[in-house]
Amino acid sequence: MRKNIGLIAFSLLVVLIAASPLMAEDDKGELDLEGSVELLYRNVTQDGSTRKYEEDFDDLESGIRLSSVELDWNSINSSMIDFLRLDAGGLGGDPYERTALRLGRKDWYDLKISRTKQSYLYNLFELETDQDGSTWNTDRSITDLGLTVHATKNIDLFFEFQDVDRSGTSFIMKEANTDLFQLETPLDQNIRRYSVGGRFQIGKADLLFRQTLSKYDYNFHNSTSANPGLAMFDLATLDQYDWVQSDHGDTDLTTLTFSMPLGDRFHLKATAFGTLLGKEEIDSQVSLDATGTSSLGTCTVTGAICSDFNPCDSGIPGNVCIANPYSVSGGSSTAFIEADYMALGADLSVKIADPLDFHLEVQTLNREITGIHDRDLDGNGVPDDTEGIINDTTPGSTTSVDYTLNTVTGLFVYEPISKVRVRAGYRTIDRDLERSGFEYGTNEYRNTDYDAGSDDTIILGLVLKPVSWFHFDAGYEQGDVAQALTALSPAETDRLQVRAGFRFNPESKVDVSYLAWENTNTGIDFRRPGECSLGDDVDSGCWNNQAEGTSYTVSFWHKPTDAFDFWLRWAQHEVDRVTRTHFDTDLFFGATDVGSSVYGNNNTEYAGQFNYSWATRWKAFVRAQFNESDGDNSIIGSTYSSSLTILQDYSDMELGVTYTFPEDYYVGARIRAFDYDDHNDDLDYDGDILSVLFGLRF
Repeated sequence: MRKNIGLIAFSLLVVLIAASPLMAEDDKGELDLEGSVELLYRNVTQDGSTRKYEEDFDDLESGIRLSSVELDWNSINSSMIDFLRLDAGGLGGDPYERTALRLGRKDWYDLKISRTKQSYLYNLFELETDQDGSTWNTDRSITDLGLTVHATKNIDLFFEFQDVDRSGTSFIMKEANTDLFQLETPLDQNIRRYSVGGRFQIGKADLLFRQTLSKYDYNFHNSTSANPGLAMFDLATLDQYDWVQSDHGDTDLTTLTFSMPLGDRFHLKATAFGTLLGKEEIDSQVSLDATGTSSLGTCTVTGAICSDFNPCDSGIPGNVCIANPYSVSGGSSTAFIEADYMALGADLSVKIADPLDFHLEVQTLNREITGIHDRDLDGNGVPDDTEGIINDTTPGSTTSVDYTLNTVTGLFVYEPISKVRVRAGYRTIDRDLERSGFEYGTNEYRNTDYDAGSDDTIILGLVLKPVSWFHFDAGYEQGDVAQALTALSPAETDRLQVRAGFRFNPESKVDVSYLAWENTNTGIDFRRPGECSLGDDVDSGCWNNQAEGTSYTVSFWHKPTDAFDFWLRWAQHEVDRVTRTHFDTDLFFGATDVGSSVYGNNNTEYAGQFNYSWATRWKAFVRAQFNESDGDNSIIGSTYSSSLTILQDYSDMELGVTYTFPEDYYVGARIRAFDYDDHNDDLDYDGDILSVLFGLRF
């Protein structure tokens, strides 16, 4: 708290010192400085599931915040600077903080500096109790710096820098010694990007060049001690476990963009993006040390192998199962990956006639990846099987992936009259994948090359604006995927989207949208490799999935008077999915059960806000949001079935009032109440947030 108050006080002091000599009027009676500053105190009261609240609100806490700062120096009399803008919010400890500064001199240079920070909390594993905290508790900050120099009227040079940092703690589940262990993973990830380039105008042509160097560092440490594992009845334990991994990478990327009109009827845009002047390289190093007990043991009297599933003969006195020791010393893994990447694109627009345009877009992508791996994670000095060759003792292995994607899209746009526009087009995609080094023993299924052939999509659209108060926009796409890259996986997709708007007068409008989609997908069951056609069932060694969904949204805005306006919104989203496949009814893909996984969910939202002002100085608002989610997630098999009912409700209401004094400073208060009910789990929570704010406008 003291740190937050000190930060806010220092920020306000800097603002006041900087603003004081500029807030005086200039010779023309205009203010040099315009903007606002808002200080907020928030008190949060919450009951129920702390874990779920922290996940939904990213651990929003009580405290003092510098909630908003907007400063704009409009007329700075300096040979170096003639404009400066500062925008910030959420400072002092909010889950989302932002700061942006922009300054420069017109026709000379423009400097932009920004920083955002976002907190994330997420609990994935239900095995944790509510008091154990979140399994994903991290902060991500992004700092951007961009300088543009206007060298001449036709040449702009720019220099850019970006720093992306993620820190915090997460928990992961890792299988070790046939048991599952929860391991703490402190996160330390950083990406830095350095870019230089320029924009050039040569006659009617525009050319952009950018060269970017990205440096990637990712360090994490999985560790635990005295860990019995999740299956408490197992013999396996980890007394000590240390997995230390360090990944470093460098990527050189070049961007070229060329745009130019070709006469009155043609316009061409061409792009190139990839590792033209360098490569993408990643170096990964892993070390592993562990001690504990094995999942297998030895009977004290008979000396037989035993486990929790194979106990010792209890008829022999003193014959008990003692776990064997488990240890890894000096386990290691190294990998070096090198990649080349190239994406080329061309977009040609042709005005065939005054009411008819044609757009042709051609894109090609090629990515080649090679990797060298050397792994000995058990620390016995014998290289692990990284090539899939049984009993392979050759140190290291080499893998390669060559991926090509070609896309051609043709689109006609027809405008018979100014109020009607029709779109019709066709897209075809050809994909190829070549892999080596991924075979497992005598099974080279993972090493198979794939040629997807042609994946075709029909594109249709219609835009209508017959009268000034009505507009209509509809789009439809129907696609056929002959084969995916990872396996023979044909699919069909249908997507229809419709939007309409009614603006009867400047004071009211209605917007309506509708989305419907349907996907049919068939894939190979990797336990039964073979070929599948669209619609094949599990008896053919395939899995078959059918999914469909619809979304409806209606919103209404009205402003009957200058002092009063309101908006209302209703939305509904429905999803249904049925998957026919084999279910595992025993460990390690033993016996399987033919059946279906059935999922259905319906989400409904009601939201609205009313705003009212009176006596020129009072403003008030009331906001409300209600969400309902219901459905079912079932497994229906011949010998095994289960069902989980989905039922959650969320309500959120807020009331606020603000009074502005004649001196342009204002005070206000807000009260927010929320309630979440999960009828299937002990995750209910509710609470309220009281906020008091003070602001100044100038």
